[in-house]
Amino acid sequence: MQTINDTKIIRVANSQVAGTTAVNSSLVSTANAKSFEFDAIFGDVTDASVLGLKIQGGEESNGSDMADLTGASVSFTADATSGDNKILRIAIERPLNTYLRAVVTRTVANAVVDGVICLVSDGRSVPVTDDASVVGNGGAIASPSQV
Repeated sequence: MQTINDTKIIRVANSQVAGTTAVNSSLVSTANAKSFEFDAIFGDVTDASVLGLKIQGGEESNGSDMADLTGASVSFTADATSGDNKILRIAIERPLNTYLRAVVTRTVANAVVDGVICLVSDGRSVPVTDDASVVGNGGAIASPSQV
């Protein structure tokens, strides 16, 4: 398996300071792949914070018609430490929409969002071209020996 060669990673939302507002990611085109995994990465999370991740789909490139996808949501209620530095993730296989986006929700108490990434795979062309958010790619190393 050479995941680094056949999976594109895209940073779709930057870090957000502690808060309780929703964070919408940028749109991801579904044109050249079949599998999309969204990972919301959290930093410090306050006791009782309710963390959520849902995926929306639409046809408009400006996101004006985004709507929640059935069954594409996950949530977690944190205690004083259980949500710190954790990840919520959802994968969408063979989406019916032209564009997808992640929506991170933070309610009841403050939570820091470290960022949201999308892993795009099962594409039509391999190897994939790195997204502009990737500044280095060490490639796939098979059976490396120690130095």
